[in-house]
Amino acid sequence: MIWGSSGVKLVLIETHFVPISFDFNSINQETIAIVGVDILRAGTTLCFALHNGAKEVIPVTDSNEAMTIYNRLDKENVLLCGERNCTKIEGYHFDNSPYNFTFEFVQGKSLILDTTNGSALFKKGVGVRNFFIGSFLNISSVCKVILDKLKIGSKNRVVLICSGNNLRFSFEDSIFCGCLVDLLKQGLAESEEIHLNDASVAALDLYRLHRDNLLDFIKTTDHGKLLIQSGFERDIEFAVELDKVSVVPVSNGFSFVSLK
Repeated sequence: MIWGSSGVKLVLIETHFVPISFDFNSINQETIAIVGVDILRAGTTLCFALHNGAKEVIPVTDSNEAMTIYNRLDKENVLLCGERNCTKIEGYHFDNSPYNFTFEFVQGKSLILDTTNGSALFKKGVGVRNFFIGSFLNISSVCKVILDKLKIGSKNRVVLICSGNNLRFSFEDSIFCGCLVDLLKQGLAESEEIHLNDASVAALDLYRLHRDNLLDFIKTTDHGKLLIQSGFERDIEFAVELDKVSVVPVSNGFSFVSLK
């Protein structure tokens, strides 16, 4: 890619609709921010838990890993949280509904998060510098963090990675990425040089197509219909609330904590 003037901010916004399309080995000094996304529901729940005072959220990929970590920590201050295909995992304290993660239950606690889609991506990102979790709940705060990291006169690579639905494309994650791309473009001056990969352009188009009926549309998606059938329709309504919280979860090598 040929970049222009060195006196402006040069920004590449790169969206990946499924985790497997992103090569973590491609991360370099130009990669200023990576945003992991799982709107229904791991990313939304993680943001809300930290907002309500959770000490940290530890992503895992299966119950064996979850129990190994749980047995290593002070069990009085740890909660096992997760689901498989919308059903709470046996022996866990909570499923993945954000409504469980109130101040009363999570304040000061370490949460081990084990979900169908999001936790696998978040586990890959937990050891990556400047890996953030984005959701509609904290989208403006995530946008601000990214904009504050942009450097003048150098390439700034911003990567958005969707968890997807069982490793396949999901509308809700992709539309969130489009919404974030739209906000980032609004936050940049017209003089800045912005490049979008094809997936970012597609995500932006999807968002602009559905932004006026976002909730109704997401209820018609594969994952939306599954949640409704499982009795979690209100979780969808919760997940599309804009700027409900200001917390921005960031990786620290082992877990996600609130960005200071």
